[in-house]
Amino acid sequence: MLRIARKKKGYTLVEVMLVLAVMGIVLAGTMGLLINFTRFWRVNQAKLDIQRDARRTLSLMNKKLRQAVQSSIVIDQVTGMPPWSRVTFTGLDSVSISYYQNGDRLYQETNGQILMLGENLKTLRFSYPSSDDGALLGVSVCFEKATYEGGSKSLQLSIEKVRVMN
Repeated sequence: MLRIARKKKGYTLVEVMLVLAVMGIVLAGTMGLLINFTRFWRVNQAKLDIQRDARRTLSLMNKKLRQAVQSSIVIDQVTGMPPWSRVTFTGLDSVSISYYQNGDRLYQETNGQILMLGENLKTLRFSYPSSDDGALLGVSVCFEKATYEGGSKSLQLSIEKVRVMN
């Protein structure tokens, strides 16, 4: 008797289930990597954003404060904001300048014109450092930005002892 050999066409159920199981394991590992990469990217982007904003605003405030008339400096607060979160002074050119926190934003007011300098501000503090020199002024800012799943990234930068030149 002659047997006729049949060629197999297709895959068995066991082979298909095995491939699906392997693909599921690989996909689960890939999703974990993707989630971790997304978290890493968001944290680093938040860090870069707040570093840029903090350095830019501190540099601008430092420059203007150095040109202030020492006797005109007043440190107080905007209503409803933290204490010592506003500084007002007169520059050499008799222009009145004020830096202050309102909510999570940093503002500069120059002769009544208001300019927003930065967002994501957590705290802003002006102080006189422990010193006998009244020409020294301390500035401290803390920026905070949301990252993922309710988390946030904070950065505190301080300029201590800004020397008021006038």
